[in-house]
Amino acid sequence: MATTSSKACATSWNPPVPFVGVDIGGSFLKGAVLDPVGQALHHVVRTAGPQLETPVRLARTLDPVQLAASVVELTNRLVEKVDGTPEGILLSGQMHGVVLVDGHGKPRDAIYTWQDNRDTIADNEGSPLGRLASLLNEDDRTATGNELRPGIPLSTLHRLALEGVDVDGLMPASLLSFCAATLAARGPNRFDMHATDAAAHGFLEIRTGAWHAPTLQKAGLDGLRLPDVHADITMIGRLHGTGCPVYTAVGDHQASLLGIGLAPGELSINIATGSQVSVIEDMPMGSAQARPYFDGSFLRTVTHLPAGRALNALFSLLAELGGPSGDDLWRSLEARVADVPTTPVRASLDFFAGTSEADGWLRHLTEDTLDVGNVVRAALDSMVGNYLEAARSVGWPPPVERLALSGGLVQRFEPLRSSLVESFGAPNVRLCHDDDASLAGLLELSRMLA
Repeated sequence: MATTSSKACATSWNPPVPFVGVDIGGSFLKGAVLDPVGQALHHVVRTAGPQLETPVRLARTLDPVQLAASVVELTNRLVEKVDGTPEGILLSGQMHGVVLVDGHGKPRDAIYTWQDNRDTIADNEGSPLGRLASLLNEDDRTATGNELRPGIPLSTLHRLALEGVDVDGLMPASLLSFCAATLAARGPNRFDMHATDAAAHGFLEIRTGAWHAPTLQKAGLDGLRLPDVHADITMIGRLHGTGCPVYTAVGDHQASLLGIGLAPGELSINIATGSQVSVIEDMPMGSAQARPYFDGSFLRTVTHLPAGRALNALFSLLAELGGPSGDDLWRSLEARVADVPTTPVRASLDFFAGTSEADGWLRHLTEDTLDVGNVVRAALDSMVGNYLEAARSVGWPPPVERLALSGGLVQRFEPLRSSLVESFGAPNVRLCHDDDASLAGLLELSRMLA
């Protein structure tokens, strides 16, 4: 998929039906003019968003007004690059953020992001997350996609209700739907959500696309005012009230997989700051996480696997001991691990809360194995083991015939890539260069709409 610079664009681009696409990452934003006919991204821009705030322990919030203002500013900037009126505004971005808004669309509080883990703080009755987990049965979890974990909107809103916050009559807008509604400015449907975004709340029935009443009732959230949910990309209003159409925002996970062209019959492993294993299925089933995808299909997935963030934490420790840093450190580690094809050392990279409690460790270190090569090899073995387990969870045990590898880490670090390929039975591998994968997904959606 071609990407041109602004300079090249000035001399070679005559847009037929351009859209504007913006990917909202919370602390950063990325946008582009989308050419659905030429299948190209133009004027790709990356800007900073508001910084995460930590007012108390384990809090991770964003100012909704500041974030929406950043999105509006970037959108306006890109609209000015279009000769004429864009065909529409498409959005993707960070899921599992929630902000309560009143009947006028005004935020009552901050955006609680997926990193806000105050639901794990226990008192003499346990943690809010633990109490919620005890209320939900297997049918509830399966119906809503098996997504219950720290920081999802369901758990955050349950925590707020336990703390005495009156949520009745308020709407739980997502980070994305709040920004989309701000762009649309007015209209009764401006807070409508796409299923890929709504499912991230943790109380959408995946198969039907309706809000799951039993889960809401058990969590004490049945008084919420809930937006409509759409399986298709749907117009929710016009830019600033009178401009081009603004469409329902989609989740960045799904947008990225659409952007790399994930096909049925192909196992996706994305390894960047975080990591996910995903396959496209006709229907959600089993104990794996399930998420709506596009065209009526679903993702069977395992998310929040330890990856770049955890590996960087380990490598930063090694750098503290002296020696190379930055790119030189990665090259040095690659050389060291090449000399250690196997190791008895065992590692866990669960330094951060994800699919399990944060509990990283190194074991079986001896005088002979206490070196960089063995430690790095153990870390890679741990990562590969996680991916093998995740693949089995989604019903794709090795050997795998087709494997799509994406994410900066798997492209940057060859020892990880080769270990994966070998462990999955030497499949047909497609290495996806996905720096702009979410925008590429929006580009594909623009082609479908055009």
